[in-house]
Amino acid sequence: MNPPERFELSNQERFDPLWIKLRDHFEKRIQELRESNDSIGLDGDQTLKIRTEIAVYKSLLKL
Repeated sequence: MNPPERFELSNQERFDPLWIKLRDHFEKRIQELRESNDSIGLDGDQTLKIRTEIAVYKSLLKL
């Protein structure tokens, strides 16, 4: 059994208005999450949740 092909956007798809809108949204959300993560008083679980969400958005940006 062969591993699945890696899903990637083509160069043309990267300039599609929908992808640009999604990319901008992901980048804005990452910034918001980073600012939340810098807040004083977060416990370990809250920090882990924020870092996990940041990781998800970063993986989407790598498509």
